[in-house]
Amino acid sequence: MATTVSRAYYDVYLGFWINWNGRRINGSTLTLTRKDGALLISFIAIFIALSGKSFWRICCFVIHRCLSTTTPEDGLHHQRQAILRNADTPEDGAWRMIQILIAWRSNSRRPLLRLLPLAILAFLTFSALLVGGIFSSRLMTDDGSEVLIKGKTCGPVVNSASSTRDAILLYRTPQLAQRSTAYTNYAMQCYSNATNSEDCHLYVKPRIATSVIRNASCPFAEEMCKSKDGNIIVDSGLMDSHYDLGINSPPHERFQLRYVHHCAPIVSQGYKKVLERSNDSNVPEIVQYFYGNLTYGLGAANPDEYTGFTYEVLKNFTNLNLPGYTTAASARPEYRIGSVGTSAGILSFEPIEQLRVENADTLLMFLDAQGIGFSSPVDDLWFSAHEKWLKAISATSDENTHESYLSLIDEPASTLGCTAQAQFCNPMYPEGTACEPLGSWEVTTDSFADFWSKEQIDAINWVSAYSEQEQVSVSTLVNAIGTSVLAARYDLAGGLSGPLPDNQWQIEVEHFVGASLASLQGTVVEAANGPTSEGLKELQVLPDTDVAKRMCVNQKIRSTLYASFSVLPLALILIIGGILITTDIFLEPALNSYQNRRAKSLPHYSINRSTHSRLEWRSMSILQLQRMAHEGIGSGEWLKTTSENPITVPFQKLGMLDIRDKKRPLLRTRTDELMQWFTPPPAIRITTADSEETLHSLSDRQSQSKSWMKLKTFWKSSG
Repeated sequence: MATTVSRAYYDVYLGFWINWNGRRINGSTLTLTRKDGALLISFIAIFIALSGKSFWRICCFVIHRCLSTTTPEDGLHHQRQAILRNADTPEDGAWRMIQILIAWRSNSRRPLLRLLPLAILAFLTFSALLVGGIFSSRLMTDDGSEVLIKGKTCGPVVNSASSTRDAILLYRTPQLAQRSTAYTNYAMQCYSNATNSEDCHLYVKPRIATSVIRNASCPFAEEMCKSKDGNIIVDSGLMDSHYDLGINSPPHERFQLRYVHHCAPIVSQGYKKVLERSNDSNVPEIVQYFYGNLTYGLGAANPDEYTGFTYEVLKNFTNLNLPGYTTAASARPEYRIGSVGTSAGILSFEPIEQLRVENADTLLMFLDAQGIGFSSPVDDLWFSAHEKWLKAISATSDENTHESYLSLIDEPASTLGCTAQAQFCNPMYPEGTACEPLGSWEVTTDSFADFWSKEQIDAINWVSAYSEQEQVSVSTLVNAIGTSVLAARYDLAGGLSGPLPDNQWQIEVEHFVGASLASLQGTVVEAANGPTSEGLKELQVLPDTDVAKRMCVNQKIRSTLYASFSVLPLALILIIGGILITTDIFLEPALNSYQNRRAKSLPHYSINRSTHSRLEWRSMSILQLQRMAHEGIGSGEWLKTTSENPITVPFQKLGMLDIRDKKRPLLRTRTDELMQWFTPPPAIRITTADSEETLHSLSDRQSQSKSWMKLKTFWKSSG
């Protein structure tokens, strides 16, 4: 795993699955690659357009048949019927209705009432199609769709009794450092106020929202805290296994988890000791802190061997005999931080009575900032720095010397103490009515078995089995990557730091907890995906229950590399659109067949009326109108006169459009006179010998043509 959280490491399932954000039906989901998803959206947009067109044609068919009548009607009626028959799209129908409304506004009876409703229907249909086409792209979200991990290599990486030391040192330890760095970076980027970064959309929730109390009481015995009421509690609230952690499961298999951290700066007076310097002046002085027994419980010759102290640090970070740090060159380039905790794994810590809290784990963090220079005194209780350097850093400009003073940390290792508690709740019960009490990290469901179903217990046990080691707790985080966990280090360069706020330690606690919660989100995802290297597979634990195996193939993440669609709206679009398209195709022939069958039992006037409406719809088509126009002037011998596509006998020539009167073009049968009008005059060649005779001939023809046009105009005007 790299030092950043990335989608590239996860193998995603393609196909149909159930997203339990809803129920089985409305949670049905289809996941495709981004490219295939774009093709599906394009198809849906086209399909919506075709479905809308079919809806419009069905409306036109029904309205046309209803308005059909055997009584004589005005021109507006017939034009309206023609538009209903031939307007293939709603926008075309709306435009044509508006045009004839304007044309007939003063020459017909109630044109507004007869045309405006149809124009509105066409416009609304067109608007619906336009909106549907635009919003079809919303079927695929832009911030990353929820997808499933395949889970073929599912299983967390844990240190078990069978783990070899080589595997732990070669594979597990580097993985722990990489994961700790990745989750710290993720928390810095995504658990701040700005969570809109593209890299924050891997998990189903970009961040676990926490509630923070910044004026809390001391979590330990009151005399142990530097502040009695200025301490901090960071509460994750109830994290749902489905909605917050992305474990895709039905309600009866879900659980809720809550983490609470209560922290305060700890006093050192009376709990530290400076070891006496030996006769060798080059031996550095050491400060030891005593807050409880610390033992090495893994791999030591004596598992109960007590170190004799809780934490130790050099009194001065360098062994040079300097009375303080007199130059900027001796500034320390980086902080140093360490931690001990009651659940720290290889280190077993047994706190003193004043730091022991029932049903909670105790964690101590020691900050060593010796040699770090600060641009101003620091009043923060953990980073406290007020001792001035003995020699100033000076900058000379001309003859004036400007001096500035830096501060040194007050304490060789300032201590921050925290209690950590966890709680499981059953979401099947009303909120808060079925929760175990807050307790240490190693919580179990044994004493509260009545709260849980068997599936829930199996799910909790599977997550607990790997989260204790896979999840990066605050203590593990500090020990794994050291000062990289500090937010204050981003203000540090060359051993010199900018000013720090008075609540910097509280900012650090929120950052620590954020990184730990990010690791919880990542742990369930990594466990489902399985280890990414062959070496880590030596430490892998495979699922051993049906619930665990289902959880392996039902882990959700978000990814912009894939597209997930809800099957229900897709199915509704395809079903409704398919019905409309099918109805559009078969409505007319089915209704005609039905009317023909009923004709035997209907009275004469009913037969005529149904036959008229049926034939009027057919006759109003463009090709039938064209046929009737030609037949009306006796042009052509026509066949298939009641079909969609009438034809003539083979090789027959039809009439022509007479455009000699450009204001009234007419369809006429072919005549020699009409053909001659369309036939261009023959080309005339004029030679030198007969040019004069030819010019006289052309002049005579032009005069005859003008005389003929004058005579024709006179006949027309005289009627």
